[in-house]
Amino acid sequence: MENSALMFNKLAGELKTQRESLGLTLEQIASRIRIDIKFLKAMEKGDFAFLPELYIKAYLKEFASILELDKELILKKYVAAKEGKEYTPEALTPEPEVQPEPQRSFTDTERPVAPVNGFAPKPLKSNFYIYILLSFVGVAAIVYILVTGSEPEEIIRETPYEDILEENKSRYEESFPEEAGYDSLTLAFTASDSCWIKVVLDEAIPKEYFLHPKGELTIKAATSFNMVLGNYRSVKLTLNGNPLSIENQKTNVARITIDKEGVRPLVFD
Repeated sequence: MENSALMFNKLAGELKTQRESLGLTLEQIASRIRIDIKFLKAMEKGDFAFLPELYIKAYLKEFASILELDKELILKKYVAAKEGKEYTPEALTPEPEVQPEPQRSFTDTERPVAPVNGFAPKPLKSNFYIYILLSFVGVAAIVYILVTGSEPEEIIRETPYEDILEENKSRYEESFPEEAGYDSLTLAFTASDSCWIKVVLDEAIPKEYFLHPKGELTIKAATSFNMVLGNYRSVKLTLNGNPLSIENQKTNVARITIDKEGVRPLVFD
């Protein structure tokens, strides 16, 4: 168990290191691939037990893809970590080989007897009773189907990763309506230098972002954005495609509210 936790932490560290090297935040990834951010945070902490394994593999595959990692290799490392091993081509427990069924030897009463002089011997009593039993079972099954109208039970197959991800995207869009496109205000940021943003959408929970040089960000709200914008002079803002300008502040930090009327001093902090 301890080895599994150690291997899961190592896999989590690989994911986090790669994400940071690409300059991506968990918020950006969650918005881009429509996976609840709490699941991404769990994976980066080495917690891979938050959902059934089929879902975890699907989310891990999508996470690896956005991080430009080999999806199949990451899945193999996950499987090896479950077994408390570090992944190598020999690390995974091989599938058990299917042994051929030994050739059945007939008893004297079962062995088929060839015809003699054109006449075949009569079937033995034991075989006769078996035929009667099988015929009875077959007739009973037909009667049951005709009476109940039942059909053979459908085989349940494993849900493909793609179907799970599509199902998750639908849930994500219901859970996070601000990303779903119903909002009337779209605010876009384009940074020429590093800057940070703390914003409250429609007086909800604050969100924080960090933009690198040449970084871009688009967020949506129904009525307003209340924000603190660091190094604001390095950022160009557009609201629904129209450029916005911020009056010069005493410091390099702007405290503003943006709504359909434009830019004004921060309503609340």
